[in-house]
Amino acid sequence: MSKELLSKAAYLKGLAEGMGIGKGDGEGRVLLEVIDVIKEMAEELERIEKQLDEMEDRVDSIDEDLADVEESVYEDEDEGYVEIECPHCGESVCYDEELLEDEEEVTCPNCGKVIFAAEDEGEEESDLSGDKEP
Repeated sequence: MSKELLSKAAYLKGLAEGMGIGKGDGEGRVLLEVIDVIKEMAEELERIEKQLDEMEDRVDSIDEDLADVEESVYEDEDEGYVEIECPHCGESVCYDEELLEDEEEVTCPNCGKVIFAAEDEGEEESDLSGDKEP
C-alpha cells in the first residue's frame, strides 16, 4: 500500500512540474509542499509497515517458543491428578490421586467442607460384589 502512495506522490510531483507549477507563485508553492508532505507520509508509512512485518515475525517466533515451553511444563500436569467439583460451593479443585488414596477426608480449600471421604473397605467390597444385605 505504501509503495502505491509513493508512486502516486511521485506522479503528482511530476505532473506539477510538467504543468509548470513552480515556487514562484503562492498557490504553486502550497501545492508542491502538499505533494512533498504526501511523499514523506508515504515513506513513513512504508517504514512502519516494515517494522510491523518484523514485529509480526518476532511475535510468531515468541508464540512458537512459548508453545514449546507450555508443552514441556504442562505436559505431565494432568497425569496423576483428579479434578473434583465441590458440591457445596461449586469450586473446581485438582487433587493428587495419591492424596485421595491416602487421606480419610479431603476438604475444599475454598469453603472448607468435606468433598471426599474414604469409604469403609467392607462397604466398598460389598457394593462391588453385588451382594446386598437385607
